[in-house]
Amino acid sequence: MLEYRLQIDEHNHKLFHLNTLPRLAYVREVKSLSDDFYKLHKHSHYLEIMLIEDGCSTLEINKNSYRVKPGDIIIINPSISHKLQSTQGNNFKVLILGINNIHLHDLEPNCLLKDDVSPVVNGFKYISELPTFFSLCKEIAINAEVDELLKYNPQTYLITSLLILLYNLVASSQAEAKEDKCLGLKIKEYIDDHYLENLNLKSIAENLHINQYYLAHSFKNYLGLSPMQYIIKKRINEAQNLLLTTNLTVTEIAFHCGYNNSNYFQTVFNNNVGMPPGKYRETWKNNL
Repeated sequence: MLEYRLQIDEHNHKLFHLNTLPRLAYVREVKSLSDDFYKLHKHSHYLEIMLIEDGCSTLEINKNSYRVKPGDIIIINPSISHKLQSTQGNNFKVLILGINNIHLHDLEPNCLLKDDVSPVVNGFKYISELPTFFSLCKEIAINAEVDELLKYNPQTYLITSLLILLYNLVASSQAEAKEDKCLGLKIKEYIDDHYLENLNLKSIAENLHINQYYLAHSFKNYLGLSPMQYIIKKRINEAQNLLLTTNLTVTEIAFHCGYNNSNYFQTVFNNNVGMPPGKYRETWKNNL
């Protein structure tokens, strides 16, 4: 049985200044992106929370871009310019809540995020029941008079509980990001010292005493590349340097950069640089 506890305990009550409670101002269910979403826009007096239910999109906010997918929660503070652009045509569905009268102790009015925090949180990763909260808000809006949305009533406590959940999700996400950053830096430093050796995910994990999956996950979050992609990048950069600064043959450079097979090295080089090693050396030396 799924149980929702909507009461506000003493600890969470302290989040809200002077014990004020938020108000649900509007609910929108969007099944295709209109011009309103494709254009940069902002909401002066409302916190907007979006749940991506279907489709993928690109979120642009404060000149940063984020790829969002089903299960992601987008949190938009007031007066923050943003836009969504679907990457899958009309295959898109998002549920939007507009909330005001939010007064958290450590934030500006109607804000749920600090300026340096990512506006995208993967809600499913932490609480699979989050969509049910959004659906309950939608049902309440459908069955209630518009004026009732602005009054203190049971849905206010539902919204308060949702905000507390999201506040804690953001905190958890920040803590995880900080941990990933520390671990990611440790992995990067190890790879930087050993990338010319016979490295693979298993050997890195064993040497650092880290689970392989956790290692790959943390490094990807930290640098945006998998460990093996980063190793290839480092090796190819070294190969480019050797091609331009030495008279070593392509085969010798391949072995130096950790490749036992010259043909495979040339394939990897071509895929990453856009031309074979020999042509790369010839092209750059002719331009010097």
